[in-house]
Parts: sequence; C-alpha cells; structure tokens
Amino acid sequence: MASSQRLRYEESVRQWLASTPVCRAVWLEAEATPERQAALTIVAHVPNGAGGIQSMELGYTNIHPETVHGRTKGAKALAKYFSSR
Repeated sequence: MASSQRLRYEESVRQWLASTPVCRAVWLEAEATPERQAALTIVAHVPNGAGGIQSMELGYTNIHPETVHGRTKGAKALAKYFSSR
C-alpha cells in the first residue's frame, strides 16, 4: 500500500474508533516499528470515551510468528479497560 493511502486508511480508522463508545471496539495492529525492524509490535487501540484513543503494546513477534513475546503491562491495561466498564 502506498504511504499516502496507508496514512488515509489509518486516519479513517482512528477517527472511527475515537467516535465509538467505550468497550465497543478494538483495533489490533501488528506492525514493524523503527525500534524492531525485524519484528512486529502488537498494539491494541481502544476508544477512550473522550473522543480519543488509548493504545497499549501487547507484545511482539517476528515476521514469521513462532512465538509471541507478551508485554504484561499492556495485557493488564487491556484487561482492566474491559473489566472496569
């Protein structure tokens, strides 16, 4: 996907998610980042109820996943997000 098309897509998803009621949607991404070029960072994005988005890093894996390395802080934050509402 061309970078300009990708930016439009991501902005559309972010606008939709921000306008969605709390606990009604999750956008999960598995993307390469500058910090981990050979790995995919797994991030959950959820509506924060104030017109924005809350993002939590759940873990990472390599391009051909055999193992997922979890991030306890992000997993706990996502569980708390859903259990406290």
